Amino acid sequence: MTVNMAPEAVAAAPDASKLTYVRGHYCNKPYPEPSAFTDALVKMQYLIMVACAVFAEWLRVLGLLKTYFPEERPEMKDFVPLKSHQEAVYINSIYRIASDVVNRPISGVPSATTTLKDRISEDFGWTYNTLLSKFS
Repeated sequence: MTVNMAPEAVAAAPDASKLTYVRGHYCNKPYPEPSAFTDALVKMQYLIMVACAVFAEWLRVLGLLKTYFPEERPEMKDFVPLKSHQEAVYINSIYRIASDVVNRPISGVPSATTTLKDRISEDFGWTYNTLLSKFS
């Protein structure tokens, strides 16, 4: 099937070889750069959090702080550890505490309001039990 166009419409159509696509400013950088003050605060907060985690691990080694995660059995101490000391400190002292905040299940369809299910952990972040209450 051919389409007959008027001669003036063909002459007014732009040449496709001369068209260029240019992205907008926000497509390449969707978020503005943070100020130096904000950047410094975030880095300082992270360093303080890691220092507190290392200090807590040191207190656990001394036996002054209770351990809320599984430990190796004494007869398994000769085996190679599955994760490094830094990974264990991060997972046990930082990630497990923050996982309740950042890993929230969304239980509604996408809309202007979002429904979050309430949940509770009785074993310090290892497992979560979903409650009947919901937040909108």
